[in-house]
Amino acid sequence: MFYTTPEFDLWKQSNVEGWHIKYYKGLGTSSAKEAKEYFSNLPRHRIPFGPMTEADGQLIHNCFSKKEVQFRKTWISGYEEGTHMNFDTDEMSYSDFVDKEYIIMAVKSNMRGIPHVMDGLKPSQRKILFACLKRKLHAEIKVAQLAGYTSEHASYHHGEASLNGAIINMAQDFVGSNNINLLTPNGQFGTRLMGGKDAASPRYVFTQLSAVTELIFHPDDAALYTYLNDDGQQIEPAHYVPVIPMLLVNGSSGIGTGWSSTIPSYNPGDIIDNLRTLLSDSAPKRMVPWFRGFTGQVVPVQPGRWHTRGTFRWSTATKLEITELPVGTWTNKYKEMLEKQLEGSGSVKKGHVLHVACDYTDTAVHFTVTMSTEAAAKYQSNEADLVKAFKLSSTVDTNNMHAFDKDGRLQKYNSELDILQQFFERRLELYQARKLHQIKCVKKQCSVLTDKVRFINMVTDGSFQFRGREKAVLMSELTRLQFVGEGFDYLLNMPLWNLTDEKSQSLALELTKYEQELDQLHLISAKHMWLHDLDNLERKMRTSKKRSLPATTTSNKVQRVK
Repeated sequence: MFYTTPEFDLWKQSNVEGWHIKYYKGLGTSSAKEAKEYFSNLPRHRIPFGPMTEADGQLIHNCFSKKEVQFRKTWISGYEEGTHMNFDTDEMSYSDFVDKEYIIMAVKSNMRGIPHVMDGLKPSQRKILFACLKRKLHAEIKVAQLAGYTSEHASYHHGEASLNGAIINMAQDFVGSNNINLLTPNGQFGTRLMGGKDAASPRYVFTQLSAVTELIFHPDDAALYTYLNDDGQQIEPAHYVPVIPMLLVNGSSGIGTGWSSTIPSYNPGDIIDNLRTLLSDSAPKRMVPWFRGFTGQVVPVQPGRWHTRGTFRWSTATKLEITELPVGTWTNKYKEMLEKQLEGSGSVKKGHVLHVACDYTDTAVHFTVTMSTEAAAKYQSNEADLVKAFKLSSTVDTNNMHAFDKDGRLQKYNSELDILQQFFERRLELYQARKLHQIKCVKKQCSVLTDKVRFINMVTDGSFQFRGREKAVLMSELTRLQFVGEGFDYLLNMPLWNLTDEKSQSLALELTKYEQELDQLHLISAKHMWLHDLDNLERKMRTSKKRSLPATTTSNKVQRVK
């Protein structure tokens, strides 16, 4: 038994073979016999705290006070991998508990709650994507079944309820959710009526990989990632590096310990344009937050801050029609707010709102608010008061953009271009590695085909005899003849019908194709490989029946910040 994960991790480096590892999560995992063992040995399993000192009290205050955020950031940044509490003691100090036990929880909470700059994913989302790509999930499956498959194949040690929720979130496509949903919402995955909380049970809805997912997370990159290992089982990579920065595409929000993160979403069309600009060695352009399907305005307030404004107009002298809400304002909640204004609430006086008509759907917003003549005149003369009173504006900013950087450290990014630049550098490195890997693989394939053609020709012309000879003798002669490989199974296991002139000619044609591919790989640059992937992705997004590539922000009712 181990009482801390770091202690177990240290042990398993040299002792995993022959052991079965089992994670215990609370007493519920334990059998009645095991529980009796725990409670019959209280001197081992119950450790009292020592007396609290003034320094202990200050440390605990610093860990939980809202005013001590900077302390927590410094404290967590100083964490060293492998730190753990020694539970083989008669007494524990509060400071030891905080600095050696609680700090591990704080570090893990940041890892779970804050995304990675490269793929824009949190660990649970990355496990889901890994499971979908591993299963080649092109046919729909129940969300509940996918959660079980993910739990098994990606070693998810927490509750599957949270996995269900993460899968549903990755598939949502209503306004204010994903600009590109990596999974498809085959069923009721929630709407803008309730911000996704109206999703059906995971047992009743289905999902699969979206048409563009494998163009974003390209299969040719799979061999280049650093995969994590969970007790001998290879699971998801430490992070993916997609073709476009998904952190900017879908944005992210999360809360950890000492850190929180809010990153707006941006237009995939603008992002692709900026990547092409960087690939041409030019400076990228600033981008404006963008939300798929949003028909309102994104208005700059100051550098790094915007207001998303709903759409409204006066259809008559006293009737206000609202046809779009600010991003993040859900339709049902907004209806409740308008109904309260009938009775007079907030800055709207009783008698100002006379009637509210609701004609909205799960995708479109439409409210008609009838006001008194006095109120209508007031709000028509001062639009700012109207926007404030009817909550037709929300704020989006870039002042709290935290993410784990390419080296796994928490970093604050000052602008969307900082994120784009760091992503660009790492992704370009990956293309260079992909090119070398593909050249190696194609060379190996050429070598195998060359040997197969030579072997078949030697058999058909009688210069190599293998009938009645022992395998060891055959392998020795193949080695002497300078055939490549270990074991030579790729030659000796070929069916007899392959040992013909026709097969030799077929393999020679295949070899020619691989040699041409090798020549092309030598000629193409890493930048051109990226441009090719961007073209394929853009084309797929334009031709997809359920999605068209959004227009750039200059033509989408959005004002660009210079």
